[in-house]
Amino acid sequence: MRIPFEKTLRQPPPRRIGIYSQMAILFSGFMQQMGWLFVGMGMIFVVIFLPFSGIIGAQDAAFPKFVAFVLIFPIAGLFMVIPGLRKQAKGLDLLRNGEFTRGAIKSKEPTGSTIKINNRSYPVMKFTFEFEYQGSKYEAVCRTHLTELLEDEEQETILFYPTKPEFNIVYDGISNSPGMDPMGNFLPVSWTKAWVFLGPAVGIFMTAIALRLFFLI
Repeated sequence: MRIPFEKTLRQPPPRRIGIYSQMAILFSGFMQQMGWLFVGMGMIFVVIFLPFSGIIGAQDAAFPKFVAFVLIFPIAGLFMVIPGLRKQAKGLDLLRNGEFTRGAIKSKEPTGSTIKINNRSYPVMKFTFEFEYQGSKYEAVCRTHLTELLEDEEQETILFYPTKPEFNIVYDGISNSPGMDPMGNFLPVSWTKAWVFLGPAVGIFMTAIALRLFFLI
């Protein structure tokens, strides 16, 4: 639930964010969660089929083709996970070390892609915000299906590096971004967000088992 007041970050960098909050932010994001699901489910198939894929007396022989097929799922999952991790890591870095400003919306346009949740499709929109720093104008771009988060204020909060203002991120575009109290301090991420650890835990655990079995064959 968003706090119904104008967010004004007053904490100077580097800002302290608890370990739990950092991890909840890092592993958040719809596409990343879907990716971890693909990795976890794919590695389950790998664990099931891998011990039957070896050829007795010929350990260096090629694996059957179906083994390569089951690897498609975890690999596809990684292609979904990695961009999400990079985005969230960037957001976390800027939350701790970035400068605060505000930007007005410059444009809003469809990306052509959609996200389906509970059999309902949500269009992914591209928002462009413009902000000014030391007499120059810069843009902050955010793509999301949660459009209401970027349309609830006249100007959106933006975090950026003063030495490189083009390295920036829209605060409300960071999945599980920490709340802010009226004094301008970050609030801990709610414990109700702990579910975001389930996908990564399953994916990493099943990958570890599959790798262990692979080296035992």
